Amino acid sequence: MTENPGVKLVPFRRETQLTRYLALPKELLKLDLSPTAMVVYALLLDRANLSQKSGWTDGKGRVYVHFTYESIAMYMGFSEATARRAMKELERKELIYKVPTGYMKPYQIYLRIPTGSVDNLVENICAESA
Repeated sequence: MTENPGVKLVPFRRETQLTRYLALPKELLKLDLSPTAMVVYALLLDRANLSQKSGWTDGKGRVYVHFTYESIAMYMGFSEATARRAMKELERKELIYKVPTGYMKPYQIYLRIPTGSVDNLVENICAESA
């Protein structure tokens, strides 16, 4: 049996409530992204959700996050170089873009959401309210 330090594992049951998980839009699977970039995107999306709730928006109403390469690396358990590569990959695919905020300050990171994700969300909300 393998050990999972600091993580308690329990069976997934019918009554199990998922509370702490990362959302990964299915549309990302259609893009040519590395698994690392997909997980970093899911982490950024989770952070964007928190930013949205905290009111972190610019003058145009766009939600942004502050997340350094060092923080991503520490959170994910890999090197800063790996975090940089994943972020560059997300930038090349135009899933994120960064805006500088000043010398020695973190970038504002803006996410772009695959349109299918928004369409599916709207369809699900409409179906639930019907």
